Amino acid sequence: MRRLLYVSILLLGSLYSEEQTTILLTPPRCGTHWMMYCIEALTGRFVSFWHRFNSDAPLEIPEFVFFGALSIDQSKHPILHTHYPYHHLTNYSKTNNKLIFILRNPKEYLIRRAREQERKPEELYTFITSPNSIRHYMGYLSFFESWAEDNRLLIYYEDLVGDCRSTILKVLKFLEESPERLDTFIENKSFHEERMLKYYNRIHRKGGGSMSKGRDIVYHSRNVPQNILKQIDKHIQDKYPSYWNHYFVRFKEPESP
Repeated sequence: MRRLLYVSILLLGSLYSEEQTTILLTPPRCGTHWMMYCIEALTGRFVSFWHRFNSDAPLEIPEFVFFGALSIDQSKHPILHTHYPYHHLTNYSKTNNKLIFILRNPKEYLIRRAREQERKPEELYTFITSPNSIRHYMGYLSFFESWAEDNRLLIYYEDLVGDCRSTILKVLKFLEESPERLDTFIENKSFHEERMLKYYNRIHRKGGGSMSKGRDIVYHSRNVPQNILKQIDKHIQDKYPSYWNHYFVRFKEPESP
């Protein structure tokens, strides 16, 4: 039954023109699955990873699509998700399609990447500020800014975690969807978080699953020495002043008393 529903969703998505596509763009480990869960639960719109539309891989539908009373509305165009904008999205019209982008504190994202690659503490600053690491992350912002302003929405991971209701309300408005389910969803938020984490931890079990469980927005940088974090701030501010002032100044490390 699940496979048949999934196939029908994919076939339905293929009938839509490119002009009708809404895209969810996220760097890895930046709230992807929680945002997908929220959108599907509150709108009935299926959110598909890119490869499920564009490969012959075995079909698997996320378990959280089938929680409780949630039903996917097959009359609605599925939302497309990717981590790789320059590989997957270059042929999409930036004036006719919609783009939702989740941005996270760059120190959290880059420290997580360094630890995944088993970098030693003394290698953190060098790794994070290397051209490949920092430029890759800034590439997401460059792509986001290239999209038509009226058709793009920026969401901070930290707001998604800390003020879920207001953040998802913005998403629903952007998608032109009703917020009628939102209050009940927020009342049962703990249940939904646990349901999503169960799925997330299963598919990411090789990497240890969720570390912060979406409850600590400075989980990865918390034990990094302040002088290293401030050096990273200065590097971003010097190399990317426009991005720093517009997007990242909110993450500036506090001054020493």
